[in-house]
Amino acid sequence: MPETQEAIIGEGFKIELKLTAAMAALASMALIAPETIDISSVVKVMGGGGLTRAVAKDFAFGGQAAVQAYSKHLVQGDITFQCFYTNGQESFGTDTVDLYTFLRELAKYTTTDLPLQFVFSPAGGATGDMQYTSSATKSFITGLTDPIGDAAAAGFIMITFTMSTPDLTEAVVA
Repeated sequence: MPETQEAIIGEGFKIELKLTAAMAALASMALIAPETIDISSVVKVMGGGGLTRAVAKDFAFGGQAAVQAYSKHLVQGDITFQCFYTNGQESFGTDTVDLYTFLRELAKYTTTDLPLQFVFSPAGGATGDMQYTSSATKSFITGLTDPIGDAAAAGFIMITFTMSTPDLTEAVVA
């Protein structure tokens, strides 16, 4: 079978986080203004996601085939980002945001809901590329690991954060 000429190489991913005015209003966030930050330079892996549909299967006495019931609803799976930990040495945006500190403060904040919208483009985000955007009002951090590493390996120290969103909107970058 011939190889496809249209395959996209994973190194071109563009991943952005949208920081809102509500986040900028919090002193602990140390933000001056809302902005979109590109975190592609520290994201190593983006995984999970996908759509699933609930299917119930059961058997009746004397039946050889399962009786199945399909839900009409699709559920967007959680998306996990694994990132290099930079110990505050790499910052993003005009407010010089340290990614780990920002994510930790946002995850700990519980006074009101503070959604964190993310946008990713598997091909890099140039005009004509596909782009996927999470919900602006219902995208939340559901998990955050502290920096982890292995003394027996020469690898980099990593952080991981997981986002939950009810949907991803697909569009073409204009």
